[in-house]
Amino acid sequence: MDSNLTALARRYREEYGAPSPGALLALQPQEKDRGEAALIDAVSSAMALDSILNADEIDLAAITPPMMEAFSLSFPGQDLVERIHEAADHSADSQEMIGFINNWKGKFFEVLVRDELNAGNPVGDVFLTAGQTARLAASINQPGWDLAIDNADGTVAELMQLKATDSLSYVKKALERYDSFRVLTTTEAVDEATEAILSSGMSVSELEDQILEPMADLFESPMEQMVDFVLPGLPFILITTTEGVKAMLRKQSFQEAFDRSVERGAKTGAGMAVGTVADLVGLGLVRMPVTMMTRIGIDRFQVHRGLVRRLASATRDLRALHELGAA
Repeated sequence: MDSNLTALARRYREEYGAPSPGALLALQPQEKDRGEAALIDAVSSAMALDSILNADEIDLAAITPPMMEAFSLSFPGQDLVERIHEAADHSADSQEMIGFINNWKGKFFEVLVRDELNAGNPVGDVFLTAGQTARLAASINQPGWDLAIDNADGTVAELMQLKATDSLSYVKKALERYDSFRVLTTTEAVDEATEAILSSGMSVSELEDQILEPMADLFESPMEQMVDFVLPGLPFILITTTEGVKAMLRKQSFQEAFDRSVERGAKTGAGMAVGTVADLVGLGLVRMPVTMMTRIGIDRFQVHRGLVRRLASATRDLRALHELGAA
């Protein structure tokens, strides 16, 4: 009976008794390493998820109502996202992409001019008088004119051509073909010597920038493409590398490195899965912090669960000690 009591007491002292200063110092690097690993995994998993969900993404928030209307007028019945991706299948300087941008840009210019005039604002030297309204041609193939200025009684005050271009020769050809309509164009194609060519005060380069902004992620530089290729696998690359280096330095066995890599990879994958769900339910703004908190939370939960198990085991051993002592 005494030998059983002594053995149980020794076991309790070894596992749950007050640790020596040396034992505490030995545990500190382990806890620090575990915390640093969790933080690295959390940050890298959040970056990876953001890269995956943002890859080749169209920024719909950058598409203004006038841009949307212009697209609908230029490409009636077509889906915006599908049409952009279809155009983006070609290079940025391909004829297909240039034609797509020019059509959208041209109609966007027309919509902006109409809206500015109807809002009571002058567009260059063009402005509406009391009771007048501006309207666009009903058909995209309307010959000759693009914008009509109507009087209050419904009569037409003027028909105008609208050209969003940086080519003065193109504007002059349009003017020669339809010499009864003045041309309102962008600042790059104005000829002050020709009275029938008017400046809108709008720049064709600014119009193009607005049209291209939602598609910025679709035309990345080779360096940006390489980063997008690496980022999705970044957390798992870091996990494998850090655990492999510790094995090479003999700080742990290769089996321990493998087990740790699998464990950290599973936690990281779980964090990214929760972040993906947050994005799918419309919480895209918090998907990165959600991913990080989930990864760190799993680690903290395991630590706390281990402490609870140790406490329960200690309680059982204390009860057994008491019963042996009483006997």
